[in-house]
Formats: sequence, structure tokens, C-alpha cells
Amino acid sequence: HMFNLSVSPPQLEVILKPGTTITQAYRVTNNSDQTIFLHTSIKPWIPTDTTGSLTYQDIIPNPHIHFSLSNTDLRLGQTFRIPPRSHRQLVLKIKTDSNTPLHDSYHTFFISQADVGVAAYNKPINQAQIGTHILISPSQKEAPSTNAHISNFFVEPKIKDSFFSR
Repeated sequence: HMFNLSVSPPQLEVILKPGTTITQAYRVTNNSDQTIFLHTSIKPWIPTDTTGSLTYQDIIPNPHIHFSLSNTDLRLGQTFRIPPRSHRQLVLKIKTDSNTPLHDSYHTFFISQADVGVAAYNKPINQAQIGTHILISPSQKEAPSTNAHISNFFVEPKIKDSFFSR
């Protein structure tokens, strides 16, 4: 079975006041010629260095942030199918408690191939999955103030316009 799946948007960054709920629609597209069976999950992660590396190992989920699907016929972890060359909209609901600490939380919304059927004991099961990162920044303000500024700006190399300059 060929796993050829795409998800959009690939990343979500939200600033949420504690005690609020948002929803985000994801479009999951089966680009293959076969029906695929999938399920969803959310996993927390933390950055491990400044190069973009991260780890899912031993991360305790933030108990103040709750995830669910708003789809009427589907819940997180439940298997669903997408026919060949078609798509499905998944609506993720993110809810924060009123006492959510004001620090960033990182998660991945995974869409994974489901175990459908029984595999032979000597045939390994390769589980394909795709994920979209979610950064949640709880804040008491809608738009936190930024104090970044440009202290020095220059362009190299200097280019002279020989056609239009006089």
C-alpha cells in the first residue's frame, strides 16, 4: 500500500487567552490510488536545541490544554477512511483552562495509518504518519508587545543602476 497523504495547514501558531477555545480546520488529502484508513492523535514535544531538533520522549502533556475533534462523526483516535484522490476535513478544537500557565506549549497533530486487517506474523507492519505542528502561546493580551528593533541595516553588494541613473 502506498501512503501518499498531505495535510494543510502544515503548522499552526496561536495566541490564546486562558479559558478560551478555538477551532482549526485541516484538509487531509489522499493523493494515492487506494482507499486509506487513518486515525488521529496529539503528542506534546519540546525543542531540544537551537537547530530545530525536538523530542517526544517523556514529555508530560500540559493538563490545562485540551484537544478534541469537532467533526460530528469522528473523535480523536477513531479510525476513518479517505477514498482515493479525495480529501477529508478534520476540525481540531483546542480549549485552554482559565488557569493555564502563560508559557508556550508545543504539540503535533498526527494523522497515522490505521492497523486494518491482520498482518502475517513474519511481515512487519510499517506505520506511516504525517504531522502538523501546533504552537500554543497562552497570553493575557491578544497581541503581546514586541520590543524588537533594527539597529543597523545595510545591503551588500552595492548595486549601481547603469540604465536609469543620471
